[in-house]
Amino acid sequence: MPFSNYKSISAVAKEFQINCLRDNFIVETEFAVSEVFRNELELIFNEGVFDNSEIAICENIIYPVLKEVWKNYRSNFLLWSHQTLVYNENLSGIPDYILAKRSPLGTVVFDQDNGIQAPSF
Repeated sequence: MPFSNYKSISAVAKEFQINCLRDNFIVETEFAVSEVFRNELELIFNEGVFDNSEIAICENIIYPVLKEVWKNYRSNFLLWSHQTLVYNENLSGIPDYILAKRSPLGTVVFDQDNGIQAPSF
């Protein structure tokens, strides 16, 4: 069953008996943002059509930002886009983006056990 068949997080938690906890797990970390990236983002915001669809938002804003941040963590993690995930016959789908531990077998191997899903918008 695709992810989209679940209409809420509570439905998934009930079906799979997941205990959901809320916690502040994001640690603010300062890092340099390249001038090239700033200029590209400014160009998109000022001159581009970036918010007319979910796909446009993903391609023009979300992925470029994720990629810019990922560059600092690329020795340990890979950023995957639209990689199929199959947990079992009841839970499968294609999330927009996944941050996963880098496989010792290289960048062509997606180790599903190490994936962390970023939210879809």
